[in-house]
Amino acid sequence: MSAHDMHEVLVHRAHKAIFLGHIPMHGRRLLTSGCTDKHALSIMAAARDHEIVFVDVKSHGLVMYHVDAQHKVTKRRYFNLARILYCSGDATEPGCTALLNGVFSWVYQQELVNEKTRKQPLQVMQNNEHRYQRECYAVKMKSQEKSRLLALLVNSAFQVWQKEIKEALEMSKLFQKSYEDQRRASLIANYSYKGLLEHEQPELSDDIDFL
Repeated sequence: MSAHDMHEVLVHRAHKAIFLGHIPMHGRRLLTSGCTDKHALSIMAAARDHEIVFVDVKSHGLVMYHVDAQHKVTKRRYFNLARILYCSGDATEPGCTALLNGVFSWVYQQELVNEKTRKQPLQVMQNNEHRYQRECYAVKMKSQEKSRLLALLVNSAFQVWQKEIKEALEMSKLFQKSYEDQRRASLIANYSYKGLLEHEQPELSDDIDFL
């Protein structure tokens, strides 16, 4: 992507925010409304740098662009939509509403990777249950309306993605059925042809005169 194209993305499509940070979420409890509120508060309490980022919601994921003082992209993070387990633009826990005003948070199922080898550790590979780590991310938007809008955009993208997956599965089933029907028809035709060869060979008549 050229510098001009990137500028267009940041100015016209992405949403400016302050990156607060992220922390791991332990346990496998069900994610329900307000499940990120306390984690977002912990992130805010530990935040030291107020790094400017731009968040762009795409059809299959969320992209966070880290920028410098001149708004030049220094780092890019991609969050696969299939691994975003929960997102929120509103705090619902008692006592958190005012403190988290304008905060957009999401839970991401991060794949565990050995940073040195860029491969999954052996013990992780042997135990699929611990291949992923839930992490809570939080950014501070300009207003509550902005954080709510971002949550709506992610939810909308997820609904579209889910519909596409469902349609792809249905199409796959149709292709599979078509393939099985064609294979069955081919087997029947092949069996019939072999039957003709075996049972309908022409017989020579005794009345034929040989010259």
